[in-house]
Amino acid sequence: MKIYRFAFYTLMIWLLTSPLLSQGIIVDHTCTDLSKIPDSSIAQVKKLIKLHYAHTSHGQQLIEGMKRLADPSLPIYDPRLRFVVQYGKLPNSPDLCILDGQLNNRYPTPEHYWRKSGIVLTREVLDTYKTINVSMFSWCREIDLYTEADVEEYLKSISKLEEEYPNVIFVYMTGNAQQKTYRGEGYNRHLRNEQIREYCRKNNKILYDFGDLDSTFNGEKATFTDKGRVFPVEHSRYVGKECMHTNFLSCETKAKALWWMLAKIVESRPMSGN
Repeated sequence: MKIYRFAFYTLMIWLLTSPLLSQGIIVDHTCTDLSKIPDSSIAQVKKLIKLHYAHTSHGQQLIEGMKRLADPSLPIYDPRLRFVVQYGKLPNSPDLCILDGQLNNRYPTPEHYWRKSGIVLTREVLDTYKTINVSMFSWCREIDLYTEADVEEYLKSISKLEEEYPNVIFVYMTGNAQQKTYRGEGYNRHLRNEQIREYCRKNNKILYDFGDLDSTFNGEKATFTDKGRVFPVEHSRYVGKECMHTNFLSCETKAKALWWMLAKIVESRPMSGN
């Protein structure tokens, strides 16, 4: 009885203190402590969620981090976090299943997911695999050069997909925080990331805040000053070239945030098994 009571209280604390319920569904550096995720939530993720994830090189950091979390040879191994990923096809497994890319594209840019005719490719995935219930697109460096109007187009396109596929949860993402001064791109990226964050807060969207995860380590946010303008940049603890423009620690942190997000989705939104 005490064990069940403890599990119940753990779950209630998880639900009541979760930033997803109180901060407009923002998944950031505060969402990486896997010890706070109940085993039951992880089990529900693997049972209920079918994930479509389109990305280029920076987005691969999440997948590589997930592989490390599921690797028995590494000290960070967590046996709960098993998953199966396949390019262009949705796997069939009792573990978390991920369709990587689009049906015939392993490296989808905005033009292959939401921009212009790219939205057609996303529809093809969702129409082919009707059990997919979460879909997300990760930026590379495109957003460094995007204007406010470009990001508005992104927000409207994802909103349109939400209307067309009401049974699919679309996850919004910010861009990475690596670029600093070149042609002012670092500051522009910061403004565009803030534009996405503000939209998600106001409209109760799910946001995977890649930029915040890039720039914050152990509660400390790294910043850079360019012409008197201060903005977040990749934290020094994450700088490296071990894996997809960064180090393994950064990949692992982002993977933890992804599992955290998926666990919170199954706890906060009604979903049925597929």
